[in-house]
Amino acid sequence: MHSVLSSWCFFVGLICYYELMKQNKKWFIKKRGSYLPKTWAGGLLYFIYLAYIVWILVYVMISNYNFWPAVYVLVPNWIAACIAMSWVASRKS
Repeated sequence: MHSVLSSWCFFVGLICYYELMKQNKKWFIKKRGSYLPKTWAGGLLYFIYLAYIVWILVYVMISNYNFWPAVYVLVPNWIAACIAMSWVASRKS
């Protein structure tokens, strides 16, 4: 289930990104070191990003992981998602 939702979020985000790259609008506004969505495309991408972050947290909480295996699942996924979101937001701001 985890991999299906992760793949779905990734592909929806990727499709939105490539379909909307043709537009020269700024999707995000840089605000105090982070990016806030400015258009509906930025809002949609931000929603998918937040859904992925929450899903990883829920997945770790409902799984029977001990502390360190949970950290090994949670931290790399969050770091990868944050880097990907920051990269897309910096390119479209």
